[in-house]
Amino acid sequence: MDFFVDGHHVRTVEQAPDYPMQMMIGVFDLPAKPAAAAHAGHVPFFVLDYVREG
Repeated sequence: MDFFVDGHHVRTVEQAPDYPMQMMIGVFDLPAKPAAAAHAGHVPFFVLDYVREG
């Protein structure tokens, strides 16, 4: 099983599991000064262009 991020190969796992895979993404916004960011209209966002399997 090969893993790619932004088109770059980042890891290979030699043994794929015997069950369906799922992708879980945890996204956290941890600004250095949370109170200031909230008052400044800071709106975090996460963009995922595509996921490909196969």
